[in-house]
Amino acid sequence: MLEKILNNLEVGEILYTTNRGTNYKFIKLKEDCSVVYSIKNWRKNLPIKTIKAAIKATNNNLEINSKWYKNFNTKEYLSRPCNLKVLQNLIKLNKV
Repeated sequence: MLEKILNNLEVGEILYTTNRGTNYKFIKLKEDCSVVYSIKNWRKNLPIKTIKAAIKATNNNLEINSKWYKNFNTKEYLSRPCNLKVLQNLIKLNKV
């Protein structure tokens, strides 16, 4: 199911919108299926290992929140906190 969701993402698709109206837009999938997206003029990367770990945790009834993300990978959490909202939205799509 995850692969289908990732492969169906379209360039320019909005992955998340902040409360200030900033859109996080899908750019592409990397060869390893990591998600590349933009926030204004910046490119961000959400690693596939993070996505898979979050889905596995969700399947084990864990909530994917900042505490989970920090425990999973503190460096990634601190350097790319914006990934959390994209990750949460991808998980919602995976549940549909």
